[in-house]
Amino acid sequence: METNLDFGRGPSRKKLQELLLLCLIYVIVYEGCLYGLGILIPFLFGKGVPETVCAAAALCGISVSALLSLGIVLKRTGQKPAVLFAAAPEDRKTVSSPAAVFFDLSAGLLLALAVNLLFLLFRRFYSGNAAPFFQPPAVFGIRPAFIPSLLLFGFLMPFCEEAFFRGILFRESSRVLPYFSAAVFSSLLFSVYHGNLPQGIYAFIMGLYFCRLTERYGSVRAPFMLHVLVNTVILFLSRGNLLQIAISFLSAVE
Repeated sequence: METNLDFGRGPSRKKLQELLLLCLIYVIVYEGCLYGLGILIPFLFGKGVPETVCAAAALCGISVSALLSLGIVLKRTGQKPAVLFAAAPEDRKTVSSPAAVFFDLSAGLLLALAVNLLFLLFRRFYSGNAAPFFQPPAVFGIRPAFIPSLLLFGFLMPFCEEAFFRGILFRESSRVLPYFSAAVFSSLLFSVYHGNLPQGIYAFIMGLYFCRLTERYGSVRAPFMLHVLVNTVILFLSRGNLLQIAISFLSAVE
């Protein structure tokens, strides 16, 4: 990808400033909604509202927050999800054969599991805590049912995050930056968006791989499929405590 960069003036700097502003809008809207939920849900729970109702309200609120954030950004940019998920022939870097897609998705899943295991091993040996950093979360102190959690964290969040971070941030930044610089730029923002160091490192590594798939196949369909697959598999593994069992086994071997 040919480009002449001038960060002092001109369209390259302006484009990156626009993308940073979009990211700021996305994060402020999403985190602002979550902050409001963080006040509302514990208040309702403390007033005797049943936990199932509070959990449903929390999941619905998070869903609305994610969709609202993406919707505002899409409106501002004039983009449509259908365009982000569609691959123009000239954008593809490879023929998307089923075998190639299967290989890339499998490699991405193995990468995600390997990073999880490395973090678990680090926690076990250096802090004595083997809790996975990606697991079915307790939302505002309330643990929702598995299926609603799966729909939110296994489908809706990957959809919103891939549409924004790869479909808009990466693809637009790659118009003024070389591929690797655009991948690092969007992945760093994806990392910061996750809000803590362990998940930030994990998000940065996976973000780079998601960018590779976006560049390779010319759309966010492949990274979205991988994102759904990774979140779903890890949610299932965490539900059954299989990751902790694996770490206990490795510890015993050591």
